[in-house]
Amino acid sequence: RPNRAAQNLASGLSSVIGLVIPSADLRVDPYGAAMTHAVGRAAMGRDLGLMLHLAHHEPGATVHHILRDGLIDGLLISSVAVGSWVDSLFDSSLPTVLIGTHPTRTDVVSVDVENHDSAAMAVDHLIDTGCGRIGCIVGPLDRADARARLDGYRAALARAGRTVDESLVVQGDFSRLSGVNAGAALFERGVDGIFSSNDEMAVGAMWAAAHRGVRIPDDVRVVG
Repeated sequence: RPNRAAQNLASGLSSVIGLVIPSADLRVDPYGAAMTHAVGRAAMGRDLGLMLHLAHHEPGATVHHILRDGLIDGLLISSVAVGSWVDSLFDSSLPTVLIGTHPTRTDVVSVDVENHDSAAMAVDHLIDTGCGRIGCIVGPLDRADARARLDGYRAALARAGRTVDESLVVQGDFSRLSGVNAGAALFERGVDGIFSSNDEMAVGAMWAAAHRGVRIPDDVRVVG
């Protein structure tokens, strides 16, 4: 079997890629764990190692040490972890890919879902199934994906000839608990449909429904 260390010395490559995600994504949000699993599986299929970096606030020093020491050949960064520290990585010679949408830059290589159109499709579904008052639980509006999903909600209602009732747009933070609180508020306002900007908040809204004896989908339909 070829000696990997010797091969790496000869090629100047480490055969390792890095993944930067917020530590909270692994502790409280299943999305972070699922993404890490998917990246790890893809790396294994290409005989690459994976180095995981848990970002807390500004992990720039750690990441820059890794860049300086040449320990990785490429870097994946979750958009949730993006801060001012990350711009120097996108401007470096290290191949770097953003998972998600950068809040301000359009010149970075990124992979993301179609936030606007997929949100509109979810609201279209609620309209098509007969929902008349459709509430929206939005994510943090300092994030581009949350803003795009809110825009998709508004666009779907506009296409259907409906006026957006701003009292039915309730702020969340992508956590399940915020979905509980937002769902309770929307039930008080008489909605029969809820579009949630992510699945965690949708589950929270479903918990709030169960607590109040609201039946899903008989009384309210919920889409994440």
